[in-house]
Amino acid sequence: YYGISAACNEICTALSMLFLPAFTEFQNKLVESLKDVLPLLIRVIPGLEEILPSTLRETYKLDSLVGELRIEEARAQIKYSFRVFFRLVCSSCGSLVMLIDDLQWADDASLDLIRCLITDEENPSLMLVGIFRSNEVNEMLSNTIRNLKFQSDTNGLSLTEISLSNLCVGAVNEIIAHLLNMEENDKSLELARLCHRRTHGNAHFVITFITMLTEENFLVFDLGRFKWIWDISQLKKETAATSNVVCLVKNKMNKLTNHQRHFLLIVACLGSPFEFTLIDSVWNDYNSRNLNFQSVPKTFTTDECLELAIEEGFIDKCDSSCYRWVHDTIKEGALSLVCPDELAITRCEIGDFLLAEMTEDEIESSIFLIANLVNGGMSEDMTESKKKLHAQINLKAAKKAVVFASFGVAAEYARDGIQLLPRDRWETQYQLTLELFSTAAEAESCVGNMGAMEGYCREVLMQEKATIYDKFRVLDIKLVHIAMNEKYEEAVTLSLEILEQLGCKFPKGKIFRLHEMMVGMMQTKEKSKILGEQIKEIPDNPKPKKRMYRLRKVMLAMLQLKGGREIIEVDNVHMINDDRMFMVMTIIRRFSLYCYLSG
Repeated sequence: YYGISAACNEICTALSMLFLPAFTEFQNKLVESLKDVLPLLIRVIPGLEEILPSTLRETYKLDSLVGELRIEEARAQIKYSFRVFFRLVCSSCGSLVMLIDDLQWADDASLDLIRCLITDEENPSLMLVGIFRSNEVNEMLSNTIRNLKFQSDTNGLSLTEISLSNLCVGAVNEIIAHLLNMEENDKSLELARLCHRRTHGNAHFVITFITMLTEENFLVFDLGRFKWIWDISQLKKETAATSNVVCLVKNKMNKLTNHQRHFLLIVACLGSPFEFTLIDSVWNDYNSRNLNFQSVPKTFTTDECLELAIEEGFIDKCDSSCYRWVHDTIKEGALSLVCPDELAITRCEIGDFLLAEMTEDEIESSIFLIANLVNGGMSEDMTESKKKLHAQINLKAAKKAVVFASFGVAAEYARDGIQLLPRDRWETQYQLTLELFSTAAEAESCVGNMGAMEGYCREVLMQEKATIYDKFRVLDIKLVHIAMNEKYEEAVTLSLEILEQLGCKFPKGKIFRLHEMMVGMMQTKEKSKILGEQIKEIPDNPKPKKRMYRLRKVMLAMLQLKGGREIIEVDNVHMINDDRMFMVMTIIRRFSLYCYLSG
């Protein structure tokens, strides 16, 4: 959710500038509407914590979200909380236009959330503008666009698609003629054709190419004739090896000093955008240790490095403490300054430094960055203790991705973590291995990679030392998978086997089950009026820590129906804290559905 999160943080900053009565009203509505899911939403939108009333900030600390979230909850809570947040923002501000760039790099969870926001019929005041490169569209983005087009045709969703192609030779010629203050475009046509051939008409690349020509004195201003001059034959010869803008950027960077190139490399490893405090700590550590690099002048500070990078047109300043690369091709050029092996070592060393220097809270907030860094430097030469540490980081990243319903990303982190485990993983690192395999199975099942899911489940179920409590997650995943394939009889059988292992035996006779079902239906019909009002009171919106409460509430109502008693004090039922009881009731919930579907 990085792009959406960044946009929402800017929205929070704008909201804090509202007239005080309007801002106070927004705060009250926010807390009232999202009280139970605020901790989860703050994880995705850190800026949200700053606009909460000061008296409530401690209450909604990130660690106040207790317990693990299941797949269904993660999906529902993220969508619900974002929809409500944007409804509140639009109701306070009148209307909202949000622009998200580079959608071609968005993960499946971000695209699903965007679709959810666009299709919210209760919020007509939101306009979302998404930008992507048509030549880099992946299957996830293609499916999202297709679904939105279908909804636009069937449900009246307002969807507009605008295609912007690269600049033609004529447009490039107009730009050059304007930049060089030439009244007659024909004189610059040959230069425009060369520029178009080298840049394929990409607007950013055109500017970069022309800037390079002036810096290399291929394009110079003649004071005697008071006009720009160039030698087209020399330009063709000198730029023949420059097939794309990455080569241009790399050539420009290679002309910098050694420490300037090293600084750009480290910044590129930290992604975009990046905070000053982060790059400052990493750069100072590299200077002090001289890791991989030659000695650099001590007087060359982070501020000076950033100022130079901004002057050269590599980096932009977003705000007082945040920076970003001007274009992803420039970052790509910085990463190509060293060979892949040296780049992998650099990434891993930066990741290990952050792990050593950051607090637990800081690691939690930067877990994806750290995981990407250490994964980029995987090596067989690592010690077992370091491999274990990196595997634990991948597990944390995978779990956090599941909480954010980003299952494709979660599957990748779990997969990387498993690769770091030793061959005797089940004997030496049992708990870590169990959690990685279970999380991987859960994530793969959500992205539809059933072959990988079955492989992870099979390995967990093969372990003789694993108890039913250890196997429950993968058994539950397998049960849902069987039911999704409409094998309801098999799902019923597996449900009974799981319940039996949990110490909850049910009779398996078909006639007995049919009889019990018929009796239950009759009793339900007789008592439906009693249940009506109570069921209506059950909240529709998903909230953390409510799943066990709602499940027990319904189950207790069913039990009271069976005994023919009136329902009293159902709202005073306490949450279930017993793991075994929760597992039993989870399977019973699925079992009852599969019995009905199997006929």
